[in-house]
Amino acid sequence: MVYLSRYPNGQVAAFHTLDGLPDEVITARYINGKVACAKNSLISGFLKDGTFYTRQEAADQVDTRRNR
Repeated sequence: MVYLSRYPNGQVAAFHTLDGLPDEVITARYINGKVACAKNSLISGFLKDGTFYTRQEAADQVDTRRNR
């Protein structure tokens, strides 16, 4: 399952943030509602043309392009 990073108001975020993730991947919240902890199985990454890339895979793609 891929979850887009979202602000608490539901708008897609321009960066990785935990606060807009669905409750099913959150394991703990602070009293103010902000995310304190998420499931260990959660993997941050990026979507490009419908394909998910881990952070390392995305970095490798950038590195490959630079070395051409």
